[in-house]
Amino acid sequence: MKKNSMILALSAAAALGIAGLVAAQGHGGPCGPMGHGRGGSPLEHLSRVLGLTDAQKTQIQPIVDAAKPQFHAIHQDAHAKVKALMAETITKVTPYLTPDQQQELVVIRRHMDRRVAARDAAAKDGQPPERWGHGRHGGPGGMGGDPLAHFARAFGLSEAQQAQVKPIFDAAAPQMKAIRDDVHAKMKSVMQDTISKIKPALTAAQLEQLSTLQQKMEQMRAARGAGKDV
Repeated sequence: MKKNSMILALSAAAALGIAGLVAAQGHGGPCGPMGHGRGGSPLEHLSRVLGLTDAQKTQIQPIVDAAKPQFHAIHQDAHAKVKALMAETITKVTPYLTPDQQQELVVIRRHMDRRVAARDAAAKDGQPPERWGHGRHGGPGGMGGDPLAHFARAFGLSEAQQAQVKPIFDAAAPQMKAIRDDVHAKMKSVMQDTISKIKPALTAAQLEQLSTLQQKMEQMRAARGAGKDV
């Protein structure tokens, strides 16, 4: 498979669900003020943003550590649901593909499984995994645009094939949205609980800075959500 075809196929596989999971989880780890950002642990990121002292880091470290298994559990649950939905969708789509397209899909699924396994291992270890996408609106590994369009372009579906598989993609879309919404709600709950436990260790100035940062993060998430609904 040529490099360009692999890139398109990765987008197609992502359209079936994998990238949706990743996007929903903020790259497999804590989101918001405690996110990995450009690299490093959640505590390191928080320290850079708020200018934590060594004493504050010592106070906050156990709180952050206690949140990690909760985030991981959310990740694992969502991964299982997405994997099941992806398998169901592929099973329904496969009969409408040519033998060559089916073989290409098998190769791509194996490749995606390896990448997801690597991300799972990174998330479990608290490390910032590799980024799949190249921008906000889709690129390789992204979820921008129409998932069916990604899939059709990657596998060269005919107009007749697109018409046949469209109802399958349409049926999967609300199920994927429900998984993403559930992940967001659970992640937000753990994040709010963690931040509430961290606040007593912060100064008045740091609390104000944290509040401002949270507001900005909410605005960014709202803007991204609005963009997906367009």
